[in-house]
Amino acid sequence: MPLVKHDADITNTITKQIHSLSRPFKRRDDATGDRDRRLLRAHQRHCGRREHRIRGSRLKRAVDVVIAAALLVILTPFLLLIMLAIKLDSPGPALFFQRRRGLDDVEFYICKFRTMKVLEDGPVVSQAQRNDPRVTRMGRLLRKSNIDELPQLFNVLKGEMSLVGPRPHAVAHDEMYRNLIEDYALRLRVFPGITGWAQINGWRGETRDVRDMKERVRMDLWYIECWSIWLDLFILLQTPMKAFHKKAY
Repeated sequence: MPLVKHDADITNTITKQIHSLSRPFKRRDDATGDRDRRLLRAHQRHCGRREHRIRGSRLKRAVDVVIAAALLVILTPFLLLIMLAIKLDSPGPALFFQRRRGLDDVEFYICKFRTMKVLEDGPVVSQAQRNDPRVTRMGRLLRKSNIDELPQLFNVLKGEMSLVGPRPHAVAHDEMYRNLIEDYALRLRVFPGITGWAQINGWRGETRDVRDMKERVRMDLWYIECWSIWLDLFILLQTPMKAFHKKAY
């Protein structure tokens, strides 16, 4: 089923169909969950695998480059002010680089504004928690608003990330969850993103239980199965409206 019908209102059509297709991912009782899983499998058969379409989409890459470059030009003064505020708020660098895994399990260094007093990138990386003492005063504001992710626009221009895709996790977390969740590694079939389907649906922040990560992975796999450029644009439009979220800290 196409996400957009010809000669129909694009925004309304995308919104209605995306919310309809996302219903299987809501928490349900067992009976409803079984029915939704059957519906999801049927939809996946109809959609077919789309990893190769995403990876080879020149249109997706063009959208990434144009939007990322435009945002960097427009936001440069704002980004410089944030870097100055970080330096004045606490000792340490303004930017933080951490190893992540991208397309086909290839490691790269993700770029973020530093929001913590520590710079973890080893075999053990502790997730940020509510009222985490490691988070700086400036860091709390940046994390709450997702502004700390803006330097990843450089990762997009370098071809390491996309604007939209499964969020990349710390390498230490990848190692842990790929042994606990059967389909976890399937997320690495496409480029990771600054934002994604899971994030605009509330699956972000700390994963206290492996079930939380399973739900996030389910969202990521749905995105891969049903990708289209219209879905990407919908997610990009929704992201600013979902920037402040109770799970962001």
